[in-house]
Amino acid sequence: MDHEPDGTPVRRGSGCLTHVLKGGPARRRRERPMPYDLPPPDPKRRFLVPRPVWAWVGVACLVMQFLLYSAWLADHGYRLATPRPSDGSLFPLITQTIVCGMYVMILFFGGIVLVRQRLRMGVALGAAIVFALWLEPLANVAGLIIEYNANAVGPASSWAPYLPGWQGPARHHATHQPLTLVPAWVGGTVAGVLYGEGLIRHRRRHPDMSTRRFIALLVISSVAVVNLQDPLFFALGFVRYDKGIDGFTLWPGTWHQFPLHETLAFSMLMIGFVGFYCWYRLHGGDFLRPASTGPRTLRRAVPFLAVIGVANFVTFCYIAVLVLCGLAATITPAELPGFWSSP
Repeated sequence: MDHEPDGTPVRRGSGCLTHVLKGGPARRRRERPMPYDLPPPDPKRRFLVPRPVWAWVGVACLVMQFLLYSAWLADHGYRLATPRPSDGSLFPLITQTIVCGMYVMILFFGGIVLVRQRLRMGVALGAAIVFALWLEPLANVAGLIIEYNANAVGPASSWAPYLPGWQGPARHHATHQPLTLVPAWVGGTVAGVLYGEGLIRHRRRHPDMSTRRFIALLVISSVAVVNLQDPLFFALGFVRYDKGIDGFTLWPGTWHQFPLHETLAFSMLMIGFVGFYCWYRLHGGDFLRPASTGPRTLRRAVPFLAVIGVANFVTFCYIAVLVLCGLAATITPAELPGFWSSP
């Protein structure tokens, strides 16, 4: 009986044909390697702070949003005040539906790619961003900056800028579009992960590329992508900027004005998520490994809690830039179109 090099016996039969053709013992079928295997853990590399710190940040964010949404639901804070009538135009509803459908398609097909290639961090980031959406309404905490059209599919009242349990007299007057925000943020995150995977392929095809050049490519390409698509959303009629900085705003004074600090903030958001994903794929292969101590369920939950912490931190930085720049914004639209409706 023939044997493999490791001593494993090989059965006669179909393996004999392989033995004759190759001039040696038949080989067992090996599993096809994944195109992108996780790198081995390197204890010398850290992501700014140890993973347990990010996990505790994730736990704190989950607790805060649980308390916030509980108070928001308890006093019916989701009920939107009666908005002023619009001219009956379907323009914002159509554009909102198209954008949501686009992101749902990105989420569906992108999710298939992530699962098939076993890109676990991509799946984790797409799920973690759901637990960071509670920060999005905080953009209006110091005054109205971003307003959503009440002439939309499924509008609701935002909890911000009111603290849970202490909603002020202007309650129910900030429009929120959950049916738009959830697929947009999750689908956008999945698209960013796939974009980061493309950057990693480029890096591996050019092994002589230095870290500085790779970071420069990441930053420049991220800003370019943002500049190409971000202003479009504010011309579709379902969201607008109420304030812009003088001399730093495109189409100032119109309902579709676009403050350039949005480009800065959104570029930071994209660089944060894509940069974290690229760091994980290149150097941080142990970030999603279960914890070494504790109950089994908790050990498996720690990596995802850490990803939630990172997602909340990156989103908070994005919102903070919007709030700080909004303090210096003075330009508001001279008038709103007839299809715009607000409480």
